Amino acid sequence: MAKPIITLNGLKIVIMLGMLVIILCGIRFAAEIIVPFILALFIAVILNPLVQHMVRWRVPRVLAVSILMTIIVMAMVLLLAYLGSALNELTRTLPQYRNSIMTPLQAIEPLLQRVGIDVSVDQLAHYIDPKRGDDVAHQLIDAVI
Repeated sequence: MAKPIITLNGLKIVIMLGMLVIILCGIRFAAEIIVPFILALFIAVILNPLVQHMVRWRVPRVLAVSILMTIIVMAMVLLLAYLGSALNELTRTLPQYRNSIMTPLQAIEPLLQRVGIDVSVDQLAHYIDPKRGDDVAHQLIDAVI
């Protein structure tokens, strides 16, 4: 009698891998729903010792949670404001940084060409474009918000 090509153990492994792929795809597609719950769980676990400590000081639990959440929201707003101002300052000063980088490169270009390295400062200027830095800063702000 011929031995079957697919054994029962092999079939179990294939089914398990298929189930794993389906579960991971489900998690991937449900990430927009799952991530806030995971973040809330993380915040609850982190804040629970502080809430317990405040309850021992006879602060009502609801008030303790409200106070701590208010502090967290205020800290996040301040952090985002600082991040926004820092990125704004960076985009404002990028042209100055570009000029301070380009001046030494223009001085080194003839030396590099003498050595046999064919580099154009104009090509390098394309990679140090303030507009690209501005786009990256806007993408960072959009990702955070």
